[in-house]
Amino acid sequence: MENLGHSGRSVEVIAREYIEELRAMRYSERTLEHYQRSLRDFIATVHKDDPCAITAQHLEKYRGVLLKRGYKPASVLTNFQSIKLFFKHMEDTQQIFVNPAAGLVPIKKSLTLQPVPTEEEMQILLAQPDVTTPTGIRDRAMLET
Repeated sequence: MENLGHSGRSVEVIAREYIEELRAMRYSERTLEHYQRSLRDFIATVHKDDPCAITAQHLEKYRGVLLKRGYKPASVLTNFQSIKLFFKHMEDTQQIFVNPAAGLVPIKKSLTLQPVPTEEEMQILLAQPDVTTPTGIRDRAMLET
């Protein structure tokens, strides 16, 4: 029998129990589904039953797998948040002694800029208020600001 960490249970069993604890704490079904999906995929990808055998290198490798699958940085960040919280739970409940996710540096979400209107589109917008009325003058001033 292989050594299964301090608690003697596999990471898959601990993950199921963790999801049930979150359910008992009345987490939304959508959140539970996301956590469950993230943890299942992570566990299937790293191929480790012993929670103590999972290292920061496994987490980094998994992050690379997600990026190769075409996940956007925001999705990778969301998945990793679930995994980090799971490892924090295992650490808090003394099922692991060293949390491999503790020092993991999150990847930064890329900031996407909103499209900027063209000069012609701005002229059309600024021409909309009726500047012969006080309300129109106010509206035009707000648009110019």
